[in-house]
Amino acid sequence: MAWLESHQTLERDTKLFLLRKALGWDKNQAVGFLHRFWWLVLEQAPNGDVSGLAAEMMAETLGMKADVVSQALELMASKEIGLLDRTTDGKLLVHEWPKYTGRYLRDSLWKRSPEKWLQMITMYGSCIVLADSQLTSPKQSPTEGAGCPILSAVPNQTRPNYSSSPTGAGDARPASLKSGKNPANTYSVEFERFWAAFPRKVGKGAAYARWKSRRPPLEDVLKAIAIQRQCAQWQDITLIPHPDTWLNQKRWEDDPAAYHAQKAPPPLQENFALAESQALKAAGGRHVE
Repeated sequence: MAWLESHQTLERDTKLFLLRKALGWDKNQAVGFLHRFWWLVLEQAPNGDVSGLAAEMMAETLGMKADVVSQALELMASKEIGLLDRTTDGKLLVHEWPKYTGRYLRDSLWKRSPEKWLQMITMYGSCIVLADSQLTSPKQSPTEGAGCPILSAVPNQTRPNYSSSPTGAGDARPASLKSGKNPANTYSVEFERFWAAFPRKVGKGAAYARWKSRRPPLEDVLKAIAIQRQCAQWQDITLIPHPDTWLNQKRWEDDPAAYHAQKAPPPLQENFALAESQALKAAGGRHVE
C-alpha cells in the first residue's frame, strides 16, 4: 500500500491558504484536493514529475472539471504558492516530493530498483539523503526556485527542521549535516549515491574507508557503473568485484570499450546446424537435396 507523510501543520500553511483563497475553496476542499492530488502522483508519476500528466486525466481521476484542475496546477506552480516547481528543462516537480515520499519510494516501491531512487534525487538537484529518507539541502539548487530548494515550507514533525535557526539567522543545522554526513551511519552523501548504484553490496565499511582514501569523482564513478553493469560478466553477481576492490583499482577509469553489453543469442535461422536438423525431421528423416 502506497503512503506519504502528511502533517497537521498543513491546514495552517500559508501556501494552502493562498491556494484556497485563489480558488474560492474552504479548508476541507483544499486539504482534500492536495491529498488526492499527491495520491494520484504517487500512483501515476512516483518520481514527482507531473509534467507528463494530462489535466483531463487528472480531472477524471479526481472527479473534477479539467479547467479547475488546470487552474489549480497553475496556481500551485506560481512563485507565491510554490507547491509545484518548474525546472529550466521544462519539468514540473511536486515541491519537496522526496522529503515526504522518500521512505516509501526508497524502502518499498524501489527497494529492488535503487537506480530509480538515485535518478529522482539527481533530478531534484542538490537534495541529499538523510536517515529514514529525510531530505534536506546544504546549498541552493543551481537553478533558483527549481529542483529541491532549502526545505522551509512545512516543518517536518518527525525530525527537526534545520533549514533556519530559531532566530531566523544563519544555518542552524548541526555540524554533521553541514558537512553532508548522514548522522545515522556516518556515511557521506556522495558515498551513499555510489552505494545505491553499485550492484554488489558487500563490505560497506571497507568500501567507505576506500572511498575516503581515493576520493573518486562521483559523476565519473556513476557513469562507469552504468556502463559496466550492462556487460555479460556483471550479470553474475559473483563475478562483480567487491566495491572495496573496485574503488581500490580505480575501475571507473577503465576503457568503456572493455565492457561490451550482454549480447542476445543469435536468431534461430542463423543456427544452421539446428535448422538442418529441423529440416530433416520435417522431411521424415530423408536427405534433403
